[in-house]
Amino acid sequence: LSTRDGQRSEYDGSPVAQLFRLDLPSRRLTRLTAERNGVDAPSLDRRTGRIVYSRRWFNRTRPPGETSDDTVNVWQAISIRADGTDPRLVAKRARATRRESLTQPVIARDGSLYGVLGDNAGLSPSPGKTEVVRIRPGSDRAEHVAGAYIDPTITSRYGSTRGLASPSACCPMPLDDGRVLFSMDAGARGDWGVWIANADG
Repeated sequence: LSTRDGQRSEYDGSPVAQLFRLDLPSRRLTRLTAERNGVDAPSLDRRTGRIVYSRRWFNRTRPPGETSDDTVNVWQAISIRADGTDPRLVAKRARATRRESLTQPVIARDGSLYGVLGDNAGLSPSPGKTEVVRIRPGSDRAEHVAGAYIDPTITSRYGSTRGLASPSACCPMPLDDGRVLFSMDAGARGDWGVWIANADG
């Protein structure tokens, strides 16, 4: 990932990253993505050789008469070929936008997609509490694995007090034996540890 092109986000004007491939023998750098609001967290799908990453899908405009809730501000899990062609959504669209905005996507050997949801779907200015989820092949349902449960029916309140602080989890890494490794702040005190769990959490 690099911000070398100097592109700026539509959301807040911050620098956005694009995905580049570096050919080691020639030292040639090739840009693979051209997403208006940037990309994050690339990984390799070892089953197919495709690159999986999250892109910020943001649209600040909306039809006349519609509310700000109708804007789009999510992170989508995308895959591309190693040469940057053939972009595809990795998961089906979920029924609830807040259960669909996925960052740090990683594909397990069984085809399950692991990723991270934030209490604030756009993750900016703060993601709020975070949750590691698993989406099984062919499903549109994000299953809880670790961290807070992001309830799509509760409006995001990042930065405010809502009773007890929730745990957060991020950085999922499926292991070959079916378990998943992740980072978690179980007590919501900033004490992040490395955890391991079965695929279902």
